Amino acid sequence: MKKRAIVALMVLLVPLALMSPACAAETQPPADAVTRKGMVDANNHFVDENGQTYEMAANEKAATIMAHPGKRVEIKGTVMEKDGVKTLVVERFITLPE
Repeated sequence: MKKRAIVALMVLLVPLALMSPACAAETQPPADAVTRKGMVDANNHFVDENGQTYEMAANEKAATIMAHPGKRVEIKGTVMEKDGVKTLVVERFITLPE
């Protein structure tokens, strides 16, 4: 009896677990892949060559860049916008010559 109950429970939960990530992805705004050149200012915002300012999503690569404000970098990543605030998620970066 216990074995049947466990199997029945798994049959119900596995599809639910597989469906959840798909549903979550549909509710998030689409991100745009970008390459931007610019530098991090004293407020830990990335400012590109056109003067557009971005918040930086907290990750290891962003932390590395933010440790060196004023250095020119090229960032490859994605941009998300919510309530008029653009956030840059750093996937890769290189330091550019001064």
